[in-house]
Amino acid sequence: MTIAAESYAPTGPPSPNGVQPPHATLGVQFHEIFETFKRLTSLQLSIWMSQVKSAVMRIVLFAILSAVAFVFVIMAVIFLYAGVFHILTDLLHVPTVWALLIFAGVHLITAGILVVVAISLLKKRKDPEKSEKHS
Repeated sequence: MTIAAESYAPTGPPSPNGVQPPHATLGVQFHEIFETFKRLTSLQLSIWMSQVKSAVMRIVLFAILSAVAFVFVIMAVIFLYAGVFHILTDLLHVPTVWALLIFAGVHLITAGILVVVAISLLKKRKDPEKSEKHS
């Protein structure tokens, strides 16, 4: 590897009187500029590739950790339902049919609330666009 000052020093054989013709130095300078550009391009490409590899690794790690977390959330919800079902049927002596109907009702109400919130959020996003057009 050369030092920057060495890479810009004129290369090539000097003429017998010690002065190189202008077209010879120009060709050498273009060649050196081209070689410098190649090194710069290679370095920039390697930097970009390392950034891409790093980003892909972070994305893969995030996806794996999210999948594991999702499995644990599903397990937690299953045990939560089993515990609530046990409380309703064994401790509060609610018949099994009514406990299941209570679960169904809670889920339907929750789903309805979520749909209403989603629709209201969707309308809020559309309203500022309409007000900007009319202004």
